[in-house]
Amino acid sequence: MKNNIREELVSKQLKEYAKNEKKYLSIGLILSLIRTAMEIIGPLIIGFILNNHIKVDLQKADFISIIKLLLIYLLVYLLSGLFSNLALVSFEKAANKIAFSVQKDVYEHVTRLPISYFDNLPAGSIVSRITNDTNKLKKMFQLILADITTSTIMIVSIYGMILVTNFFVGIMLLVLVPLVYIIFNDLRYKTAKYTTLNRSYVGDINSSINENIQNMEIIQSFNKEDYIKNEFDNINNNIFQTNLEITKVRSYGGYRAIDIVGYIGTVIVLLYFGIGRITGIYAVTVGSMYIAIDYVTKISVDVNIVDALILN
Repeated sequence: MKNNIREELVSKQLKEYAKNEKKYLSIGLILSLIRTAMEIIGPLIIGFILNNHIKVDLQKADFISIIKLLLIYLLVYLLSGLFSNLALVSFEKAANKIAFSVQKDVYEHVTRLPISYFDNLPAGSIVSRITNDTNKLKKMFQLILADITTSTIMIVSIYGMILVTNFFVGIMLLVLVPLVYIIFNDLRYKTAKYTTLNRSYVGDINSSINENIQNMEIIQSFNKEDYIKNEFDNINNNIFQTNLEITKVRSYGGYRAIDIVGYIGTVIVLLYFGIGRITGIYAVTVGSMYIAIDYVTKISVDVNIVDALILN
């Protein structure tokens, strides 16, 4: 119960910090939406070329149209890259400003704490909270704002376009949602478990080093070097073991698990268009198949990005 209340308070406070940077957040969001629109338009151009201009008796007018459309296609992706970079910069500014405000407030809070607080907590732990924890908070905001937000916008928007261009393909792809959900939940649980342990051990080793260096004269006077060394080795070994477990989780997740989902999505698209082509039950075109495969690939890439971020 106490942990839940604390998490709610922390979340509420972080939201307040984020609200203070709504200018950069709004700019980043708008730029991400524009970038997503560019990514959606690109495959539509190629699909149009395949359906309307690629044929056996290719005429000069078709060739000229293809060149013009390919130039537009190139421009669209150049703009996509530009807006992607601008959105990233805007989100990074917001994340850094939020982290700056948090670190400043934490330091000011520490300077107002009573002396008794410092008697019960090693100096290394306090330093770790002011520097390491706030730096990790900055990285968290960078990941959430710059990567997860943009990838989520891309996934939702492109899936919406799949429903618009090939409704039945979009419905068929829904079978992959439970699989992605299971993978994400498993990775999130295991990653949170081992990173929390690792953060605790790193705090312990920082405290140990700080305290031991400050009291080295006393340690040597009482011949406690071996005891201190063993204590350090135990903490260091715990860090090694948790890092090893994190590596195992990343090897299981990373790009492997979600790649399989992407392959299954491509197979679903090919089966749909293949059955339609062979049986003639419903109309299919090469351009529509290209658009669907391209969109599925883009979704797979962005889901991979979110998956990789969960592991970091």
